Amino acid sequence: MNNCLKKIILISLISFIILMVSTTVNAASFSTSITKTKIEKGATTTLTIKANNAAGMYKVSISDTSILSISSGSASEFIENGSAKIVLKAKKAGTVKVTATALDMTNSDNSSEKVKGSDVYTINVTDSSSSKNNTTDSNKTNETKKSSNANLSTLGITPKKYDFSGFTANKTSYSVTIPNDIDSLNVAYKTADSKASVKITGNKNLEVGTNNIKVVVTAEDGKTTKTYTIKVTKLATEEEKPGNLLDEDTSDLYLKSLSINDLKLSPDFSSNVYLYETTIDMDKKDMSEVKVNAVANSDKATIEITGNDNLVEGENLINIIVKSENSSEQTVYQITVNKVSQASEIVSTENATNSNAQLLNKKYIILGIIIILVIIIVIVILIRNRRDRYYYEEDDDEYYDDENELKTDNAIEENDNIVEKLFNDNKTDITDTSLENNETEQEIKEENDRIFNKNTELLEEEQESSDENYIEKRNHKKNKGKHF
Repeated sequence: MNNCLKKIILISLISFIILMVSTTVNAASFSTSITKTKIEKGATTTLTIKANNAAGMYKVSISDTSILSISSGSASEFIENGSAKIVLKAKKAGTVKVTATALDMTNSDNSSEKVKGSDVYTINVTDSSSSKNNTTDSNKTNETKKSSNANLSTLGITPKKYDFSGFTANKTSYSVTIPNDIDSLNVAYKTADSKASVKITGNKNLEVGTNNIKVVVTAEDGKTTKTYTIKVTKLATEEEKPGNLLDEDTSDLYLKSLSINDLKLSPDFSSNVYLYETTIDMDKKDMSEVKVNAVANSDKATIEITGNDNLVEGENLINIIVKSENSSEQTVYQITVNKVSQASEIVSTENATNSNAQLLNKKYIILGIIIILVIIIVIVILIRNRRDRYYYEEDDDEYYDDENELKTDNAIEENDNIVEKLFNDNKTDITDTSLENNETEQEIKEENDRIFNKNTELLEEEQESSDENYIEKRNHKKNKGKHF
């Protein structure tokens, strides 16, 4: 029984170890879904892209943008352990294919493991019922209303390592910093309406300091426009770090003080320290813009500040550029603003462990079930063990009772035979008794009775002694069997 119990516990432990090892490996995957594949003209459908334990770029392509176009979301974007939603709007009747593909996506836990995936959806767009023209003028026709959509669905710059993040169609201002050896930037964009036109200026011949790239979108109607601005700060030297002067022989251009309202800089300000950090706790005070206070050592110097507005969750870079009067030299200070939320971090952690927190909960649940099963098995074994011993004692009692009864019956039969033998051996034949010895018939009978009674009493005493010895032995065996 003990060996059986040990085997059960060992098997349970091995199963649990295998479970723990197997569940720690999180599979990386790329998946997509779409709400509707059949819509009417003017309606929308939403494409959802998910990266499970994966990080990288995705790409969404539409076979015919005159039928279906992106109204919100990005056709190509970097995602990590999350999802992206792209809203597609039907422009006219027809059939169009939408393809979502994973590009350069890898496992978040193992960057060498590539994650691949590609889904194709066929969208059928039907024409809504057209209203009838009841005018009596048969020569009058309805003119098609032209779109006034001047939004961009994507916007970015190359080289990619200097690109910004957090693009949305309604956010029109962005900031980036580039090293001294970059003279031009390519602007990547896509319009929400395929018939809208775009004009880009300011992305060539970039100068040291601040450069504004303008992306002007004109809607199909030719009247509605929208301008997106990318503020590009070009550093003074090739070292790509602030603080260096354009003219190395000049060393008297710096800040006397630098601070941000309601935030603390780290490290403490010093005129010869050019890199700082600060944190915005979104749970206490969510700020999309901060006020930077900077004072130069020269009254004739000018200070230009970029990147202090439209702050997004995560890292934001603020550039403080101190320029001389003739702008031939400048010194750059930078502040990295970390905008974080403890609540969002908790949600992000839970979402990553609904991969991990949910898997961990499942581990504990399964562990609890295994422990309960082991306890139940042990209890059942103990109950069966005790029951077997109880049945053994009952059978043992019956054995002794039967043996006692058997031994008693045999003893009585033997005693009867002995009494009969003694009686026969000791009785006096009345017919042989002589009247001459003066022995009457009554005296002979009394003598026979006396001898018989005496032998009977001796046998009874012997039987009682034998029964007491038997009972004592039986009780001793019972008590011995009841010790567990």
